[in-house]
Amino acid sequence: MGASSSISGFVGTDYRYASGGNKTARFTPTIASAGTYEVFANWTSHSSRASNASIEIAHESGTTVVTVDQTQNGGVFQSLGVFSFASGQSGSIAIKTLGANGTVVADSVRLVPVTSTTIQLDNSNPAFAIESGNWAASSSALGFIGTDYRYASGGDKTARFTPTIASAGTYEVFANWASHPSRATNAPIEVVHEGGTSVVTVDQTQNGGIFQSLGIFSFDAGQSGSIAIKTLGANGSVVADAVRLVPETSTTIQLDNSNPAFAIERGNWGASSSVTGFVGTDYRYASGGNKTVRFTPTIATTGAYEVFANWTSHPSRATNAPIEIVYDGGTSVVNVDQTQNGGAFQSIGIFTFAAGQSGSIAIGTLGANGAVVADAVRFVPVSGGMAAMAAGPSGDAPQTLALSGPPTEYSELDVDRSLDVTPLDALLIVNYVQRQSSFTSRESESVNFDPELKLHQDVNGDGAVTALDALIVINYLSGHRSQAASVTPISSPESEQDDNLGVSVDWELPSAVEGRVEKMVSSDATITRWKDLVDIALSETESKSDDDLDVQETGQLFQNRLSIASSS
Repeated sequence: MGASSSISGFVGTDYRYASGGNKTARFTPTIASAGTYEVFANWTSHSSRASNASIEIAHESGTTVVTVDQTQNGGVFQSLGVFSFASGQSGSIAIKTLGANGTVVADSVRLVPVTSTTIQLDNSNPAFAIESGNWAASSSALGFIGTDYRYASGGDKTARFTPTIASAGTYEVFANWASHPSRATNAPIEVVHEGGTSVVTVDQTQNGGIFQSLGIFSFDAGQSGSIAIKTLGANGSVVADAVRLVPETSTTIQLDNSNPAFAIERGNWGASSSVTGFVGTDYRYASGGNKTVRFTPTIATTGAYEVFANWTSHPSRATNAPIEIVYDGGTSVVNVDQTQNGGAFQSIGIFTFAAGQSGSIAIGTLGANGAVVADAVRFVPVSGGMAAMAAGPSGDAPQTLALSGPPTEYSELDVDRSLDVTPLDALLIVNYVQRQSSFTSRESESVNFDPELKLHQDVNGDGAVTALDALIVINYLSGHRSQAASVTPISSPESEQDDNLGVSVDWELPSAVEGRVEKMVSSDATITRWKDLVDIALSETESKSDDDLDVQETGQLFQNRLSIASSS
C-alpha cells in the first residue's frame, strides 16, 4: 500500500488506500490500563470510496466487524462503538478491502477511555423489564452482552431499561444489539430524560456487537429516566440487549441558538417551536439558497473535543444537511439526516481545537434537499486523552501500522493503476467518454467497460465521468512534468490535418505505454482526434503563466474543444 494526500481530511501528512482483493491495514495500540474504550476512525471521503468498508475491532471479548460508508463524512472521527480492551497490545483495529465495493482508506484511529462512573445495563439486570408483549430470549446471533438478548416483532411491544442515576447531569446514551438481516432498519428507541422524551431510530440489520451512540441527554438523580426499545412501526424484528450511560465532564461546552456565540451569517433563518426536540426556547430553520448560521465557542484549553449537534426532525427536513466544522487542523463538512433522530445530540466527530475562538460550527442550506435546522451544539473534551491515535499530532503515542497484501497503491489520478500519473491516464478518461457517447448513439453495439477502471475515472468526485476529469489530470501533469511521462506534439509529413481545429499533431508516448495505446485505439480511428485534444489542452495549459491553472477555466476550454470535435 502506498500513500496519498490528494484528498483532504486526513490526519498527519497522508493516508493509505487500496481496493480489491483481501488487503489489510492494522492499527495496534498499546493500552496502558485495561478497561472500556470508545473507538473512532477517520478517513478521507470520495465518490470512489467503498460504501461498505469493513473495520474489524479485535477486543477483549472477541472480534467485531463494523461497516462504514467512506463516500461521506471524511475528515471527522466517526464512532465505531465502545469495547473492552486488556492492557498491552492484544487489541487492534484493522481496515480491510475484502468485499468492499470501492476504494478503502486507512488513515487514523482513536481510542477514548470510558470513565469509571459509566452505567451499563444488560437484559439480565433487574433494571431491565418487559412492559408489554412477548420478548423471547436468544443467543443465536452474535454481538450480545452477557448470556443472551431479547427480541420481538410486530404490534406494540416494549422493553425498558431504568438506570439509577447517582448524580444529576448530562450523559451520552448508547445501545447495543445483535444484528441480522431480519432486523428492523428503523427500530425505535425511546429515551426519557429530564427535558422530555426523544425517539431515536436505529438500523439493527448492521453494526451489531458495538455500543452505538443515541445522543446526549440530561438526567435527574434517581430513576425518573429510562431507555425503551419498541416494535411499533418497525419493519423487522427488534432487539433489546444492553444500554450504556456515560457521564459528561464538567468542562463540556453547550451552545444553543439563543446564546451570544450563535450568529446568523447569511440569509433569513426563522425561529420556531412547533416541532419538539429543541434545546432552550426555540430553534432556527431555513431552506434553499446559500444561508448560513455559525456557533463560535470559547475554548478554554487546547485539545481534542467530540462535537455533537441537535436538531428537530420532520419529514420536510433535509436528509443531507451540511454541518461545517472549523478546527485546529482545517475544515470538515459532515452531512446529517435531519428527517430523523431529532431531540438527541448526535456525534459529528472528534476534532482538535485551539484555545480561544478560532474554531466554529456552521450549519448551511447550500445543496440541502429540504429545510435545515440549527438548534444547539456541544463540545465534549476527550477525557484522559487518547489511548491511541495513529498518524496523529506530535506527542501522541507511536503506533504500529502493519500492512498486508501486495503493494498496489494508486494515486486518485492514476486511472490505469500503473503506479504513476501519466498522459495515458487522461487519454483513458477521454477514451471512456467517447465510447460512452458512441455507445449511446449505437445501442446495438456491445461495449465492455472495465468497472474497476471506471471507479477511478471520476477524478473530481462529482458522480460523472467527463472531460473535466481528464483536464484535472492534465493540470496535474502540467505542474509535475518532471515526474510524469512526456507527451510531445511533433510535426510530421504523416500527421493528420484536423480542419476543425486548425492544427496538425501526432501523439508520441513513451515505449512503456505505446503498446497499450496502440491496442486501445486500433479499433476506432476517431480516437486520434481525442488524443489530439488532450495534446492541445496540455500545450495550452503549459502556456499559462499561472502554475496552478484554474480547473474551471481549463475545463471550459476543453469542453469547447470537445464541442467542436463532436460537431465535425
